Amino acid sequence: MRTSEFQGRVALVTGGTRGIGESVVEQLAERGAVVAAFYATSDDRARQLSDRYRARGASVTFFKVSVDDAAAVTDAVDHIEQQLGPITYLVNNAGVIRDNWTALMTDEEWNAVFRVNFYGTAICAQTVVVRMAERGQGSIVNVVSVSGIKGRASQANYSAAKGAVIGLTRLLAQRYGPEGVRINAVAPGLVATDMMAATPTRAQRALLDQTHLKRPGTPEEIARLILSGLGDGAGYSSGAVWIADGGFLS
Repeated sequence: MRTSEFQGRVALVTGGTRGIGESVVEQLAERGAVVAAFYATSDDRARQLSDRYRARGASVTFFKVSVDDAAAVTDAVDHIEQQLGPITYLVNNAGVIRDNWTALMTDEEWNAVFRVNFYGTAICAQTVVVRMAERGQGSIVNVVSVSGIKGRASQANYSAAKGAVIGLTRLLAQRYGPEGVRINAVAPGLVATDMMAATPTRAQRALLDQTHLKRPGTPEEIARLILSGLGDGAGYSSGAVWIADGGFLS
Protein backbone atom coordinates (compact mmCIF):
# COMPACT_ATOMS: atom_id res chain seq x y z
CA MET A 1 0.00 0.00 0.00
CA ARG A 2 1.32 3.45 -0.93
CA THR A 3 2.09 5.64 2.09
CA SER A 4 0.38 9.03 2.13
CA GLU A 5 2.70 11.93 1.38
CA PHE A 6 1.31 13.60 4.52
CA GLN A 7 2.26 10.69 6.79
CA GLY A 8 4.25 11.90 9.79
CA ARG A 9 4.58 15.45 8.51
CA VAL A 10 3.47 18.44 10.55
CA ALA A 11 0.57 20.56 9.28
CA LEU A 12 -0.78 23.75 10.86
CA VAL A 13 -4.42 24.67 10.18
CA THR A 14 -5.98 27.92 11.42
CA GLY A 15 -9.68 28.05 12.21
CA GLY A 16 -9.55 24.30 12.77
CA THR A 17 -12.66 23.63 14.86
CA ARG A 18 -15.42 24.47 12.39
CA GLY A 19 -16.43 24.29 8.76
CA ILE A 20 -13.73 24.03 6.14
CA GLY A 21 -10.94 24.09 8.70
CA GLU A 22 -12.43 21.20 10.64
CA SER A 23 -12.68 19.17 7.44
CA VAL A 24 -9.07 19.96 6.53
CA VAL A 25 -7.93 18.78 9.96
CA GLU A 26 -10.00 15.61 9.59
CA GLN A 27 -8.62 14.75 6.16
CA LEU A 28 -5.02 15.46 7.15
CA ALA A 29 -5.43 13.28 10.25
CA GLU A 30 -6.87 10.48 8.11
CA ARG A 31 -3.73 10.62 6.00
CA GLY A 32 -1.41 10.34 8.96
CA ALA A 33 -0.31 13.94 9.31
CA VAL A 34 0.71 15.40 12.66
CA VAL A 35 -1.82 18.23 12.88
CA ALA A 36 -1.72 21.42 14.93
CA ALA A 37 -4.91 23.47 14.76
CA PHE A 38 -5.51 27.03 15.90
CA TYR A 39 -8.89 28.20 17.16
CA ALA A 40 -10.01 31.46 18.74
CA THR A 41 -13.09 30.89 20.90
CA SER A 42 -14.57 27.37 20.59
CA ASP A 43 -13.15 25.78 23.75
CA ASP A 44 -15.86 23.13 24.10
CA ARG A 45 -15.62 22.16 20.45
CA ALA A 46 -11.83 21.93 20.64
CA ARG A 47 -12.10 19.60 23.65
CA GLN A 48 -14.67 17.42 21.90
CA LEU A 49 -12.53 17.13 18.79
CA SER A 50 -9.39 16.46 20.85
CA ASP A 51 -11.13 13.58 22.61
CA ARG A 52 -12.39 12.17 19.31
CA TYR A 53 -8.96 12.22 17.69
CA ARG A 54 -7.26 10.83 20.79
CA ALA A 55 -9.68 7.89 20.79
CA ARG A 56 -8.78 7.20 17.18
CA GLY A 57 -5.06 7.43 17.81
CA ALA A 58 -4.70 10.41 15.49
CA SER A 59 -2.15 13.13 16.20
CA VAL A 60 -4.17 16.36 16.42
CA THR A 61 -3.40 19.12 18.92
CA PHE A 62 -5.50 22.26 19.35
CA PHE A 63 -4.06 25.63 20.35
CA LYS A 64 -6.14 28.62 21.42
CA VAL A 65 -4.50 31.39 19.40
CA SER A 66 -5.85 34.59 17.88
CA VAL A 67 -4.23 34.74 14.47
CA ASP A 68 -4.02 38.54 14.60
CA ASP A 69 -1.81 38.37 17.72
CA ALA A 70 1.72 38.19 16.31
CA ALA A 71 3.38 37.33 19.62
CA ALA A 72 0.90 34.52 20.34
CA VAL A 73 1.34 33.08 16.84
CA THR A 74 5.12 33.13 17.15
CA ASP A 75 5.01 31.45 20.57
CA ALA A 76 2.63 28.76 19.31
CA VAL A 77 4.68 28.06 16.19
CA ASP A 78 7.85 27.82 18.31
CA HIS A 79 6.09 25.32 20.58
CA ILE A 80 4.75 23.28 17.66
CA GLU A 81 8.14 22.99 16.01
CA GLN A 82 9.88 22.13 19.28
CA GLN A 83 7.32 19.52 20.35
CA LEU A 84 5.90 18.14 17.08
CA GLY A 85 8.53 18.89 14.46
CA PRO A 86 9.08 21.29 11.57
CA ILE A 87 5.93 22.57 9.90
CA THR A 88 5.70 21.33 6.31
CA TYR A 89 2.14 22.46 5.54
CA LEU A 90 0.15 25.56 6.49
CA VAL A 91 -3.52 26.20 5.77
CA ASN A 92 -4.62 29.75 6.54
CA ASN A 93 -8.35 29.26 6.97
CA ALA A 94 -9.38 31.42 9.95
CA GLY A 95 -11.92 34.05 8.97
CA VAL A 96 -14.84 36.17 10.17
CA ILE A 97 -17.60 38.14 8.52
CA ARG A 98 -19.28 41.38 9.57
CA ASP A 99 -21.69 42.04 6.70
CA ASN A 100 -23.28 45.40 6.16
CA TRP A 101 -24.05 47.73 3.29
CA THR A 102 -20.92 49.65 2.32
CA ALA A 103 -22.30 53.07 3.18
CA LEU A 104 -23.36 51.82 6.63
CA MET A 105 -20.25 49.79 7.50
CA THR A 106 -18.66 50.81 10.77
CA ASP A 107 -14.98 51.11 11.64
CA GLU A 108 -15.35 48.09 13.92
CA GLU A 109 -16.76 46.00 11.06
CA TRP A 110 -13.92 47.03 8.75
CA ASN A 111 -11.23 46.50 11.37
CA ALA A 112 -12.51 43.17 12.72
CA VAL A 113 -12.65 41.60 9.27
CA PHE A 114 -9.29 42.93 8.11
CA ARG A 115 -7.53 41.98 11.34
CA VAL A 116 -8.53 38.31 11.11
CA ASN A 117 -8.92 37.68 7.39
CA PHE A 118 -5.97 39.65 6.08
CA TYR A 119 -3.66 40.57 8.95
CA GLY A 120 -4.09 37.18 10.64
CA THR A 121 -3.26 35.37 7.40
CA ALA A 122 -0.24 37.61 6.86
CA ILE A 123 1.06 37.00 10.39
CA CYS A 124 0.75 33.21 10.16
CA ALA A 125 2.22 33.10 6.67
CA GLN A 126 5.16 35.34 7.55
CA THR A 127 5.88 33.44 10.75
CA VAL A 128 5.93 30.03 9.07
CA VAL A 129 7.25 30.78 5.58
CA VAL A 130 10.63 32.00 6.80
CA ARG A 131 11.18 28.71 8.61
CA MET A 132 10.06 26.74 5.57
CA ALA A 133 12.46 28.70 3.37
CA GLU A 134 15.36 27.99 5.71
CA ARG A 135 14.63 24.27 5.30
CA GLY A 136 14.07 24.58 1.55
CA GLN A 137 10.58 23.09 1.50
CA GLY A 138 6.99 23.76 2.44
CA SER A 139 3.52 24.33 1.07
CA ILE A 140 0.94 26.95 2.06
CA VAL A 141 -2.69 27.25 0.98
CA ASN A 142 -4.59 30.42 1.86
CA VAL A 143 -8.37 30.08 1.94
CA VAL A 144 -9.84 33.13 0.20
CA SER A 145 -13.27 33.51 -1.40
CA VAL A 146 -14.98 34.27 -4.67
CA SER A 147 -15.99 37.47 -2.88
CA GLY A 148 -12.35 38.51 -3.16
CA ILE A 149 -12.59 38.14 -6.94
CA LYS A 150 -16.12 39.45 -7.53
CA GLY A 151 -17.16 41.77 -4.72
CA ARG A 152 -20.55 41.64 -3.02
CA ALA A 153 -22.46 44.76 -2.06
CA SER A 154 -22.92 43.77 1.59
CA GLN A 155 -19.37 42.45 1.99
CA ALA A 156 -17.05 45.31 1.07
CA ASN A 157 -14.84 44.58 4.08
CA TYR A 158 -14.72 40.81 3.47
CA SER A 159 -14.28 41.18 -0.29
CA ALA A 160 -11.47 43.69 0.16
CA ALA A 161 -9.72 41.57 2.80
CA LYS A 162 -9.90 38.39 0.72
CA GLY A 163 -8.75 40.28 -2.38
CA ALA A 164 -5.78 41.51 -0.36
CA VAL A 165 -4.96 37.92 0.63
CA ILE A 166 -4.94 36.95 -3.05
CA GLY A 167 -2.39 39.71 -3.66
CA LEU A 168 -0.37 38.56 -0.65
CA THR A 169 -0.45 34.97 -1.90
CA ARG A 170 1.04 35.94 -5.24
CA LEU A 171 3.65 38.22 -3.69
CA LEU A 172 4.85 35.59 -1.21
CA ALA A 173 4.79 32.90 -3.90
CA GLN A 174 7.09 35.01 -6.05
CA ARG A 175 9.39 35.76 -3.11
CA TYR A 176 9.67 32.28 -1.63
CA GLY A 177 9.17 30.00 -4.64
CA PRO A 178 12.90 30.08 -5.44
CA GLU A 179 13.54 28.84 -1.89
CA GLY A 180 11.37 25.75 -2.28
CA VAL A 181 8.09 26.99 -0.78
CA ARG A 182 4.86 26.79 -2.77
CA ILE A 183 2.10 29.25 -1.86
CA ASN A 184 -1.34 29.08 -3.45
CA ALA A 185 -4.96 29.89 -2.62
CA VAL A 186 -8.38 28.26 -2.79
CA ALA A 187 -11.42 30.46 -3.41
CA PRO A 188 -14.67 28.78 -2.33
CA GLY A 189 -18.10 30.02 -3.27
CA LEU A 190 -21.13 29.38 -1.06
CA VAL A 191 -20.30 26.49 1.28
CA ALA A 192 -22.55 24.84 3.87
CA THR A 193 -20.89 26.21 7.00
CA ASP A 194 -21.82 28.46 9.92
CA MET A 195 -20.82 31.39 7.74
CA MET A 196 -23.40 30.41 5.13
CA ALA A 197 -26.00 30.02 7.87
CA ALA A 198 -25.43 33.68 8.75
CA THR A 199 -26.35 34.69 5.18
CA PRO A 200 -30.05 35.54 4.71
CA THR A 201 -32.03 32.80 2.95
CA ARG A 202 -33.03 35.09 0.10
CA ALA A 203 -29.38 35.98 -0.55
CA GLN A 204 -28.42 32.30 -0.47
CA ARG A 205 -31.06 31.49 -3.08
CA ALA A 206 -29.90 34.34 -5.29
CA LEU A 207 -26.32 33.10 -5.16
CA LEU A 208 -27.26 29.47 -5.80
CA ASP A 209 -29.39 30.50 -8.78
CA GLN A 210 -26.18 31.83 -10.36
CA THR A 211 -24.24 28.58 -9.94
CA HIS A 212 -24.12 25.74 -12.44
CA LEU A 213 -24.60 23.07 -9.78
CA LYS A 214 -27.53 24.78 -7.98
CA ARG A 215 -26.31 23.78 -4.54
CA PRO A 216 -23.79 24.91 -1.95
CA GLY A 217 -20.46 23.17 -1.69
CA THR A 218 -19.58 21.04 1.32
CA PRO A 219 -16.63 21.63 3.64
CA GLU A 220 -15.37 18.16 2.69
CA GLU A 221 -15.23 19.09 -1.00
CA ILE A 222 -13.26 22.26 -0.32
CA ALA A 223 -10.93 20.41 2.05
CA ARG A 224 -10.13 17.84 -0.64
CA LEU A 225 -9.11 20.63 -3.01
CA ILE A 226 -6.98 22.24 -0.28
CA LEU A 227 -5.14 18.97 0.36
CA SER A 228 -4.58 18.56 -3.37
CA GLY A 229 -3.04 22.01 -3.40
CA LEU A 230 -0.84 21.26 -0.42
CA GLY A 231 0.45 18.03 -1.87
CA ASP A 232 2.79 16.92 -4.60
CA GLY A 233 -0.01 16.79 -7.16
CA ALA A 234 0.20 20.57 -7.30
CA GLY A 235 3.99 20.52 -7.22
CA TYR A 236 4.33 22.89 -10.19
CA SER A 237 1.72 25.39 -8.98
CA SER A 238 2.81 28.69 -7.46
CA GLY A 239 0.69 31.78 -6.87
CA ALA A 240 -2.40 30.02 -8.21
CA VAL A 241 -5.97 30.70 -7.10
CA TRP A 242 -8.13 27.59 -7.48
CA ILE A 243 -11.85 28.41 -7.64
CA ALA A 244 -14.42 26.04 -6.13
CA ASP A 245 -17.75 27.80 -6.54
CA GLY A 246 -20.08 25.43 -8.38
CA GLY A 247 -19.74 27.61 -11.48
CA PHE A 248 -20.73 30.92 -9.85
CA LEU A 249 -18.04 32.95 -11.64
CA SER A 250 -18.25 31.09 -14.96
